[in-house]
Amino acid sequence: MPRAATTGIEPLECFFAPQSIAIIGASPNSGSITGQPIQHLVDRKYAGRIYPVNSKYEEVAGLRCYRSVAELPEVADLAVIVVGAARVPDALTDCARKGIKVAVIISGGFSEAGEEGAMLQAQLAQIRNQLGIRVVGPNCQGMLNVTQNVCAGFGPVLGTEYGVPPGGLSFVTHSGGFGFGIVNLAAQQGIGFRRIVSTGNEVDLSAVDFIEHFVHDAGTRVIAAYLEGLRQGHRLRELGEFALANGKPILIWKVGTTEAGKRAASSHTASLSGDEAVFRAVLKQIGAIEIRDVLEIVDYSRAFLKNKRPAGNRVAIFSASGGAGVLMSDECVRSGLEIPALPGACIQKLAAVAPALSSLRNPIDVMGRIYDEPAVLKQALSVIAADPSVDSLAIVNPLRKGARAADIARIIVEIDHETSKPVFVSWAARPDFAREAFSILDEAGVPRFDSPVRCAKSLGVLTRYSETCRKARTRNTENTAFSCRGEAVALLESYKDDVLSEYATKRLLQLYGVPLPREHLAQTASEAVSIAQTLGYPVAIKVQSPDIPHKTEAGAVRLDIRSPAMLQQAYGQIVEHAHRYAPAANIEGVLVQEMVSGGIETILGVVYDSSFGPAIMFGAGGIYAEIMRDVSFRLAPISKSEALEMIRETKCYALLAGARSQGESDIDALANIIVKIGHIAADLPNELRELDINPLTVMPKGQGVKAIDALITRQRQS
Repeated sequence: MPRAATTGIEPLECFFAPQSIAIIGASPNSGSITGQPIQHLVDRKYAGRIYPVNSKYEEVAGLRCYRSVAELPEVADLAVIVVGAARVPDALTDCARKGIKVAVIISGGFSEAGEEGAMLQAQLAQIRNQLGIRVVGPNCQGMLNVTQNVCAGFGPVLGTEYGVPPGGLSFVTHSGGFGFGIVNLAAQQGIGFRRIVSTGNEVDLSAVDFIEHFVHDAGTRVIAAYLEGLRQGHRLRELGEFALANGKPILIWKVGTTEAGKRAASSHTASLSGDEAVFRAVLKQIGAIEIRDVLEIVDYSRAFLKNKRPAGNRVAIFSASGGAGVLMSDECVRSGLEIPALPGACIQKLAAVAPALSSLRNPIDVMGRIYDEPAVLKQALSVIAADPSVDSLAIVNPLRKGARAADIARIIVEIDHETSKPVFVSWAARPDFAREAFSILDEAGVPRFDSPVRCAKSLGVLTRYSETCRKARTRNTENTAFSCRGEAVALLESYKDDVLSEYATKRLLQLYGVPLPREHLAQTASEAVSIAQTLGYPVAIKVQSPDIPHKTEAGAVRLDIRSPAMLQQAYGQIVEHAHRYAPAANIEGVLVQEMVSGGIETILGVVYDSSFGPAIMFGAGGIYAEIMRDVSFRLAPISKSEALEMIRETKCYALLAGARSQGESDIDALANIIVKIGHIAADLPNELRELDINPLTVMPKGQGVKAIDALITRQRQS
């Protein structure tokens, strides 16, 4: 009797663990893309049912071959499509009508191949939307479920001869060839994988969908992603925050960060890249780790898979080489770690067991012969690991081999079992000389590295992640909820222009409690004089027009006006300049504003990122803002602690904190205003394209901040 498709299982679980697989376009040529999917399944002794579909053959790989999808004896859990691009839409339709819920399209020749291919891909999207079948690809290499011995795709890494070991790392990649190359290199280094998938052009299921699956998958302990672009970036933040709350690290390698790289990514999988500064800010915000090399995936996975988290950033370095200890110390400091001096009591205990002439300061430089006395070595390491001034222990081992190296490894494993603190090992021994020792460490999950630098960098990444987890728990207790969206939208809709003048923009800022200078809008020179007398001289005046966003360039600004006569003359001049600069401009009036003296000029605003949506930007402001580009980003909304982090990340923080005896600025008030701008961005994600407050003047401590100038550019909904 024909079997029904597996029910009650979410599509991606069905994709990774199908009980039956249909290969559409299967062939007996085991060396071709059409033949490899079946051959790999046969070689792996796949326990489920395999259904080749191709009208040309009666049999493929010893299995009955069906003429069409409709003839299959059951609804397969997964379809693998390997026919030519022009035939893929019909094949996908057949699968959907059969009731198959998930298909992976290996075939290329779609949006990555030009206009004709893009039209074919649009057909696939239409079929998916109309018939409900979920799709991985097209133009992808498929998937490998290592722990359950299932694969659906092509390439040597999916075969048995490459021997990818099982483990806790799950990996999603846009690139099939390079992505599985990463898997191969990591596997050679002993990294074990759980689930691997290549997403290709992402007509439906995206890398973010798979990250979501991995975040909720109990067997996945570390997530890695190789991305050439990013769709649905807003979801990445939500998933990242959830993963961070649950202590599940995400490693992300995003390419296409240069103009040449973006062009290559677009031609490869038609990927689009958002702003790199925003992307990196998002990674920081969600605690994700940016990867820039294959070895970093290997090293950081090793660090995280042990599942030990340091309580702080204090590291003790134990080495038989003074040079290696110095090298590791330098890299530790660069990675944000502290190498504290050991307490006197700890030094006394070490002195009782360490060889003569050892340096017991941190880094601890012991004589090499301690490694030939296992009992003494264990005593020394136990003393250090137990000391409360130490959060992590990094050991640089000497070049020992054979049984002696194995004894050292066993001691380290014993220490690792005795302490809750991370124990990292740098060991440059030749693998063929220390094979047993390395196996002992690897089986125990003790992170092992070829060099002190790689060891220190990995420990730094682990420590920063642990600190981010702690900060996230604190942030979750901060109340960031605030909204006056209804009033804000009504205000925006009262203006017809895409760009709002400074005066109009500041009306929106007022709704959210952003402090402004004392100012009023004048329609005549005499009205301006009256306003100035109320405010008190000196004043500044600025023409207000949505058609003149850059008032200084137009000569439509005058500063430090100190008398009615000066004001009368300047008023006429700036209005004349404005008309000359933009003859058709709609002049709303002239803003008369108190002159604000003192303080430090900063810039604060909102930018709309194509991948992530509205992001907050803060940095050095004034006329040199675009030249200095000293800015920090976060996605909205943010907490006050995140706002303070943004401020501290900029170079202008030193000035705000009172460098060169200038006195401390009102950083607390500044952080509060950044939070308010986050409320605006979160309230109006589809209405604002840009919000620019420049300068936002930060006054001395206790005196607040003032938004001197501001501008909004709206998004128009199509």
